[in-house]
Amino acid sequence: MQLTRAADPVTWRLISARYRDESESGGRHHVFIRAEKADGSPAAGVRFVVDWLGRLPQETPGFTTTDAQGEGNVPMFITLHPDRKDGIQLAKAADEPSDVVTGMGLPYNHHVVFALTFRRQ
Repeated sequence: MQLTRAADPVTWRLISARYRDESESGGRHHVFIRAEKADGSPAAGVRFVVDWLGRLPQETPGFTTTDAQGEGNVPMFITLHPDRKDGIQLAKAADEPSDVVTGMGLPYNHHVVFALTFRRQ
């Protein structure tokens, strides 16, 4: 994973990123997102996108809107090869300034999870 910080001072900042390998993912293959208000409480109704580099115009990225617990998720379907560092999936807030997490995908098509926490700054 790689992080690109947003230049805007009022933004969704990534404060935590955790990779869960195949033994920890429970067979899931998702990007799990948690959104928190500045005080650390859950932020409901925040829309995030999981997109990919090179997406064709007719393809649709994945969107999730956080629930009352500030949580949402989007399944991943794109393989990455860790030795090539070719993870093309990215996650960020969809409608507001946000840090951007890139380099995600399914290593050699194994089911893994990326758990990201963003906090409103």
